[in-house]
Amino acid sequence: MNYREIQQPVSDLLAASDEILKKEIGGRIELIQKLQSRTPILKGKKIRSTFLFLLAGLNDVAFADLPAIAASFEMFHLSSLIHDDIMDNSQWRRGEKTVNSHFGSTLSVLWGDYLYINSLNLVNKVPCQGLMSILVDTSRQMVEGQIMDFGNNFNYDINLDTYFSTIRSKTAVLFVAAARIVALLKGTSPATDPALENFGDRFGMIFQISDDLLDIFSGNTGKDQFRDVQEGKITLPYILLLKKEPEKTRLCLTENRTSELLELLSIHHIQTESRAVIEKYLHDCRDYLASFPTSPFRDSLHHLIDFICHRDF
Repeated sequence: MNYREIQQPVSDLLAASDEILKKEIGGRIELIQKLQSRTPILKGKKIRSTFLFLLAGLNDVAFADLPAIAASFEMFHLSSLIHDDIMDNSQWRRGEKTVNSHFGSTLSVLWGDYLYINSLNLVNKVPCQGLMSILVDTSRQMVEGQIMDFGNNFNYDINLDTYFSTIRSKTAVLFVAAARIVALLKGTSPATDPALENFGDRFGMIFQISDDLLDIFSGNTGKDQFRDVQEGKITLPYILLLKKEPEKTRLCLTENRTSELLELLSIHHIQTESRAVIEKYLHDCRDYLASFPTSPFRDSLHHLIDFICHRDF
């Protein structure tokens, strides 16, 4: 099943969300229009929106403003990507030059802030008590995750617990937010339906670990390959390799010897070992989906998990 087929059960919702996104991001100020034209707003895979819609369908949640919530998610995510590109001085995103490379950091910071405020403003219009609280708490956790990430740049002694805590805060938490929103609309809570929130967490962990593998093993992501090494981010594969070949790995990381790193990663089967970590989270996700009767939403979520695990872009 290709990605478009995965999205098919929620294609109408995705189209409605895109229309809201185009309308809400637009502005009368000429410079905002220029910033918008250089931002790949509709080019992304919309994995977070797809996840939200499929999870809502799986749980029999129908809510007229769900596309607006998804559009808010996409603006929220875009703002974080723009700020990431500024901090990392990244030149490429989704196969295009970044906003930062076109306009510089000062204007890009303002653009990222504009998208973030717009995302909250959109949610504020949705008649659902508790929704804003979820997104504000998610924002706090994401910023904490980014600070943890920055604080461990070039830390070759980082342990797995710190790595997992960091990616849980900076990435998985947005998928947890989607699960919490579905629970809110369903009329349940984490206390009465912990499996729902856990599913969002496990899915998010799979997503980020797979993304960390893509940075090393794929040249088809639309971003700079080995960007993590250049930025000093010590991700799961490098943590595992540092345990086996500490001196050689440190030298390769500090001197950006990517070809030698690839050789070491291959010799020690680090990609396979990393995928074994993913498999633990996959098991939990499959158990959750198995608790539901078969449906297009359940099938697509199964395939979505497979897609994020095995994609090369």
